[in-house]
Amino acid sequence: MYTKKFNVFNIRMTILLFTSLFMLSACENDPEDETPIETIVSEEVRDLPALSSSEYTFYNLRTNQEVSKADSASSKWDIAFAGTTIRFNGGVSGPGQGGATMLTGTFESISSAPATGIVADSEEQLAISTSAETSWYNYTGQVGNPPHAVIPIPGRIIVFKTADGKYGKLEIESYYQGTPTPDYSDPAFVDLSTRPASRYYNFRYIVQQDGSTSFE
Repeated sequence: MYTKKFNVFNIRMTILLFTSLFMLSACENDPEDETPIETIVSEEVRDLPALSSSEYTFYNLRTNQEVSKADSASSKWDIAFAGTTIRFNGGVSGPGQGGATMLTGTFESISSAPATGIVADSEEQLAISTSAETSWYNYTGQVGNPPHAVIPIPGRIIVFKTADGKYGKLEIESYYQGTPTPDYSDPAFVDLSTRPASRYYNFRYIVQQDGSTSFE
């Protein structure tokens, strides 16, 4: 009798153990208990004017807002535009930690900021300049097709640091008002009399708010 009772007890304890393990596993794999993975959402800027070649339009990439010219000497802005010229808030351009470099690839394929190469604007050269390595656009000139057009170079992605040292990436999509993705072969664009107004920036970007170099 004693042996029989002992076996029944063991069987009950085994069932209880397996039941507890099953319930624990189910709780651990419960989707409601999993912390969602945060993804970085890209921002889009449309028709940001840069009408003057000498007076800049200042922009805060951290807040996705234009900044008053009265704050141009502060760290409230990250990037500034005047015609085709771009400055970042660092070096000779401002008191911030900003800088930039030009990488080749697609917006989606650039997954992190490089360990080296991001530089601040200097007296000798802006971080994003008209040099072959860092220019963001081609100018077609009088004989180009379409003529006298500023066209972003495909595969040029600007990787930057904000004024407070956060990393991000930016792709300029268009330099023309109301046309984030222009059809440069469209007769209305080819004809200078019907072409949309220039010196309006359309671009997309992300800023990694956690301070890391990863864009994923």
